[in-house]
Amino acid sequence: MNIKFKAFIDDEQVIEVFSIGGLLLLILLLYFMSLKNFNLFCNASELINITCGVSIYAVSKNTYKFSKSGYFLFLGISFLFISSFNLFHISYYGVSMGGNFRVSNLLEQKDTVSSFLQAAAVIYSFRYVKKPLNPMTTFLAYLLMAILIFFGVFYFNAVPTCYGSYGPTIFKKVVEAINIVLLASSGIFLKFNKREFNRETMLFLILSIISMVISQAFLISSIKKPGFMYTIGHLMKVVSIMLIYKAVIQSNLTNPYKSMFSKLKEAKEKLEYKTNELVEINEKLNKENEEFKIMQQDLKESKKNYLQLIDFLPYAIITHRNGKILFLNNAALTMFKANDYKDMIGREILDFVHSEERKVSKTRITKTYNGMDTELLERRMIDINGEVLYVETKAVPYVHKGLPAALVVIGDVSERRRAEEKDKMLKEAIEYDRIKTEFFANISHELRTPLNVIFGAVQLVELYAENDAMVDNIDKVKGYITNMKQNSYRMLRLINNLIDMTKIDSGYLKINKQNHNIISIIEDITLSVAQYIESKGLNIIFDTDVEEKIVACDADVIERVMLNLLSNAIKFTSEGGQIFVNIEDRGGYIDIFVKDTGIGITEDKLAIIFERFRQVDKSLARNNEGSGIGLSLVKSLVEIHGGQINVSSEYGKGTEFVISLPAYNLAEDEVAADYDLPQGNVERINIEFSDIYS
Repeated sequence: MNIKFKAFIDDEQVIEVFSIGGLLLLILLLYFMSLKNFNLFCNASELINITCGVSIYAVSKNTYKFSKSGYFLFLGISFLFISSFNLFHISYYGVSMGGNFRVSNLLEQKDTVSSFLQAAAVIYSFRYVKKPLNPMTTFLAYLLMAILIFFGVFYFNAVPTCYGSYGPTIFKKVVEAINIVLLASSGIFLKFNKREFNRETMLFLILSIISMVISQAFLISSIKKPGFMYTIGHLMKVVSIMLIYKAVIQSNLTNPYKSMFSKLKEAKEKLEYKTNELVEINEKLNKENEEFKIMQQDLKESKKNYLQLIDFLPYAIITHRNGKILFLNNAALTMFKANDYKDMIGREILDFVHSEERKVSKTRITKTYNGMDTELLERRMIDINGEVLYVETKAVPYVHKGLPAALVVIGDVSERRRAEEKDKMLKEAIEYDRIKTEFFANISHELRTPLNVIFGAVQLVELYAENDAMVDNIDKVKGYITNMKQNSYRMLRLINNLIDMTKIDSGYLKINKQNHNIISIIEDITLSVAQYIESKGLNIIFDTDVEEKIVACDADVIERVMLNLLSNAIKFTSEGGQIFVNIEDRGGYIDIFVKDTGIGITEDKLAIIFERFRQVDKSLARNNEGSGIGLSLVKSLVEIHGGQINVSSEYGKGTEFVISLPAYNLAEDEVAADYDLPQGNVERINIEFSDIYS
């Protein structure tokens, strides 16, 4: 391969030598032709220029798609139209040589314009070295310019006289001088863009520009024609355009061909390497094929033993694809109470999954089909008779007869589940009995304590009465009466709560919903207890983001809910603490916040705070009294209104209760008048705050 490639390079060098030699031979032939027949020489050189110009355009246009060379395509379009001017030169040249001054001058004007266009095109083409070119726009622009030049020169005599009795005119010499400057400047542009061209193309372009400069210099120096200077000018013009043609061929054809040949050579070497690898692999495969035949026979025996093992396993095994059962063992037949394999093969696997668990099963099946194992999961399935089975299942990806499927291992845990349910019921019964015992102990304490206080106070009052010491001990008697009254309120509160909880459980508790301004109700309740709270050394703050919000509610029940929450806040907030009552409007809901800076509630107790008969502190020696049904009652009263209550707390920093009441479902009655606290409000406060002691 290397020898062939070297031969190819040598052949290319030989071709290049012959090409340069052919160019030199052509120049010599043209020169001798000028000595014999100058008219024929001029026509031949122009014909060569036309041929090269059209060829430059054809090559650059047809190779533009893969070369993307806007530079050469612009030159190709330019030389195409310059060649059209040269074609007129051939047509009129015989007449001009016959002594027709008018025609001769027209041709000189045409040559002057075309040489200027050529110089301008050479320097302007560098604009498209790195920039794409729109061929159609450029072509149309040149076409319009050619038409204007044609009519300007041949019909309107728009170009000054270029050749007179003493040779070229000043105008022609100035134009040719400008052309020389433009061409020399293009050499500078070429140097700046040399990285965009390969070495051979760069050389052809440099020689072409030099040839153009020499051609212009000789043509401007010629005094008469025919003559030596005029002949050399024409010859160098031929050389320059042929060099540009060589540059186009080199850039757009030769270089891509070399690149393609190099890639083909590299591809051939890789192919040979891969071929050798394939030969080795083929030999290895032939050897492995013999081993495979032996393994296949062993596999048949292994498969037989495997199926026997599967049938002896105590766990049910099922394989399925696209949701259809493909295989199951004897244990699966027994578990699902099927008489024959035909009863289950081909059926949907989801037919044997409990309806409430099919959504989860679909997700697990999808995961398995996607190549992922599923975790062990306890679930409910149904047998062929529709009876519920409690099982543990695990599914893994599996290949059945060469196609992806899922394999499910199923263990019956019905007996264990029944034992767990019995154990759970036993624990619940024990827990219920414990809670009931605690409740009765707590209720007994809650009833006995105030009764003891009342009975003791009564005995002391009776003692003072028997000894006629009532007047002397009037302050003590008033204190005893106050204690009796507070403990009576405490008993009344407990009895009211028990009665209301019983009504709620039996569905007999009714509320009187009316349309009220909830902001006014909450504010009035807060202000009614403010003095009491401040007397405990606490500070209460009320705030709202809306002044009016109409809500359908029972004002008395809302008052009771708020007093219960405020009572809790007072009981568990130390002196110097703060209680906040805030209201926020959420459009369809109104949120009521009751927050304190008290001792807070531990996270493990938050879950049971609304449960009936539950207390955070269960000891009989706790700081504040309570039966454990207050917050449960509050939750029930809020839910009767269609709302909900939530609690959040951080131990040691305080607790916050949030009541959300719906504001979108108003009562049919009109908005009730401003809610006035009932005359018994003070007594109600005393009742709700009766388990708070100084």
